Amino acid sequence: MNEQGKLPQIWSLLCKGDLMEATVRELTAGDEEAVAALQSYIARNLADPDSFCPLSREELCDMLRGRGFALGVSVRGQLVAFRVFYYPGGRTHNLGGDVGLDEEERHHVVHFEASAVHPDFRGNGLQQRLRQLALDRVLRAITGMFARRWLQAIMRACRINSARAFGLSG
Repeated sequence: MNEQGKLPQIWSLLCKGDLMEATVRELTAGDEEAVAALQSYIARNLADPDSFCPLSREELCDMLRGRGFALGVSVRGQLVAFRVFYYPGGRTHNLGGDVGLDEEERHHVVHFEASAVHPDFRGNGLQQRLRQLALDRVLRAITGMFARRWLQAIMRACRINSARAFGLSG
């Protein structure tokens, strides 16, 4: 399958020298536990756990139940990577307010909210590949009343790999 936006897809990934088949699909509310487990694993295995900002259960539920979307990569039934996008609408934490967008235009904002990759699967370009799939989806929906015309993100400066991956998105 190709990476032109159709899901699910099958990707080949390397893990500790072994080639593995991965399934890429849109995550649903039923994936909340898997996302929480992956975030927890990542945080426990960081030299500086405070450098990781996991999504709260409330945020994740909100995004997976209509206020955004998430793409996930699974190997042998285990979630190994995800990327979450959020539609903040008129909520006060909409980053559109920080750049002076008026109330109406803020409804056209999408946040690059979170991304995580299991340490064993880093180096496969998963953040970039998931970002591209998600951007393709956002760009296909660029017209109409609920079009997303503003893509925004915030990240901690200490997350060098995340900043590098985000910067590659242009």
